[in-house]
Amino acid sequence: MARLGIFFGLILVGISLAAMLQTPQKAPSQFYSMMFGIPTFFCGIVALNPHRRKQAMTVATLLCLAAILSGLTWIMIHFSKDFARSAMPSVSPAPPVIAMTLTSTLFIVCSLIGFSKAKKKRLSKQTS
Repeated sequence: MARLGIFFGLILVGISLAAMLQTPQKAPSQFYSMMFGIPTFFCGIVALNPHRRKQAMTVATLLCLAAILSGLTWIMIHFSKDFARSAMPSVSPAPPVIAMTLTSTLFIVCSLIGFSKAKKKRLSKQTS
């Protein structure tokens, strides 16, 4: 599971880097995925220690939950402003935020599967 945190942390940072390289104009939305990717990456590194794995992966999962909530909030606010003006929604800053939200959702699904496998393994050790 530690490698999962490292992998998804790097993906989130890569999304931000790709968004910054795509256009010379910088927008705060390009940095959202990096703000969640770097701590997720560090949680993955801390989770390499077997004694801290459960806590680090729990923190990484909570960080990605916060990324999902902030991404969905940003998308709703951004598109509601465009619809209130009866304008076509401008999607230029939206792809990095949408990619961050989807990547974080995938991380949470994978980590919940990993948590359930770890719990089954822990319970089987206790009964035997």
